[in-house]
Amino acid sequence: MALKDPQKTVKASDQAIDAAKKSDLVKRIVKSETFQDCVALGATLAATEAGNIKLATHDVPSWNTTTTTRKHRRQDLGIATKLQNVRAGDYYISIDLDAAPMNHFPSPAEQADQTIVMVADPNTDAQPEGNPSINIQTWPDNYNRNRRVVYQTCSSIESNDITLMQVWGGCCKFYDDEKCSPDTSLFSMTNRQDGQLKGKDNDSISSFWCTFDLNCAGAP
Repeated sequence: MALKDPQKTVKASDQAIDAAKKSDLVKRIVKSETFQDCVALGATLAATEAGNIKLATHDVPSWNTTTTTRKHRRQDLGIATKLQNVRAGDYYISIDLDAAPMNHFPSPAEQADQTIVMVADPNTDAQPEGNPSINIQTWPDNYNRNRRVVYQTCSSIESNDITLMQVWGGCCKFYDDEKCSPDTSLFSMTNRQDGQLKGKDNDSISSFWCTFDLNCAGAP
């Protein structure tokens, strides 16, 4: 349930408000960092649930904004966080202006029309319409996406029971450890599928590395 503007919910009586204003305990609570953090977090979650915060899809309204700098107990002493408090319609948003961007290892932007798709499953008959356990792809953007093949970066697989493997749109190399160590290399696959991996390749894949280069150039 989204948290609405307090002014649009049930309002306390004037007597209760006056009593709260005179209360030393209430004053200490309102001024505490814990209370302010709680309000900021609740407002952000409410705005997210209401659809007012979306990753790189639209600009956050900039009216009625204030910027403050304060320290958090959760951070190392001496490190301040710069927060921008934004009023967006019926909601309040607290934006961390010092937040560092994350790298989701997108595929090259100049090859945005290309995509590597990987499908894998412990069963030989788990085609895409059969809901395979792994059905992921590359993206040329840096948005936080589920089911992403991180480009030219080693990725691990939780269970090493893969029997079916498909790779389309590029080349992927597979390994028998979680760190794509060269001495654990199993095989590479380019624009093809294998419904039943053979020998040591079956039930052995623990990590993989993918690229648009059809020969897997640059793989560990």
